[in-house]
Amino acid sequence: MFSALKSATIQTNIRFRTKIDEATLASVLLGQSDPAPWIAHLHSLFTEIPDQHLLRLLKEQGLSFSDLEPLCQVMPKTYAQSCTAKIHDLAKTA
Repeated sequence: MFSALKSATIQTNIRFRTKIDEATLASVLLGQSDPAPWIAHLHSLFTEIPDQHLLRLLKEQGLSFSDLEPLCQVMPKTYAQSCTAKIHDLAKTA
């Protein structure tokens, strides 16, 4: 079985020519790298990855829902809204 990070990386990369690797995704999620080059990938992560996979990823990386809020804020408005909504929905179900 893949780690949640590897699974999220594979699923997020499906639609894109430019691929984000596991280390970069983890670094962006942890707030250690600039998310700007990966906005489309992050939007895909928050809108296309099943909730149970996202919850597993958060747990595996030691992230809270509030840790992800800053990522949503750097996205374009429509992406930010769907990202924030997803985080709030996940928080309700966790």
